[in-house]
Amino acid sequence: MVAASFRSARARINDYFEQKELSARDIPKAIAVHELLGLLILASTWFTAYNFPPSKIPFLAGPIKRMETILPARLKSFTSNNPVLASRAGQAYIEASCVRKLIRPATIPLKLTATFVILKSGIFGSLSKPEKKKLGARSCGPSMCNTFPEKISTTARTLDETSSMPLY
Repeated sequence: MVAASFRSARARINDYFEQKELSARDIPKAIAVHELLGLLILASTWFTAYNFPPSKIPFLAGPIKRMETILPARLKSFTSNNPVLASRAGQAYIEASCVRKLIRPATIPLKLTATFVILKSGIFGSLSKPEKKKLGARSCGPSMCNTFPEKISTTARTLDETSSMPLY
């Protein structure tokens, strides 16, 4: 029962990828593009939080102060005693991290869509065309598959030339 549902789910996934003209060879490119987009979001939110700190925005100052009262004293002492986190860049990173958590429901589908569009555009090379497998086809290495028909035709030609008997 479970194996059958797994096979049907796998078949639906394969059909979807074939429909979108994607193959397994495109997955490493997709992962790289997706991660690059994530780094771009990280850098842009950190840069924005550094130059325009959310804690300095008037309508966010009140909620941030309330959140600071909820934090345990141990966590507050850790961030204030750590010179990296206490610096302006550290504070910007913490604030940007909170912003990224808030916008995550929008960024995940946007990153997936952008990854697909970038892959289809061919910026990182052309997409691999999915190979259609024939039922009953035997898999063999390139040396066997490419030379085997030639050996048969060479052998048949040699037998035909040396044989004095007619071939029917």
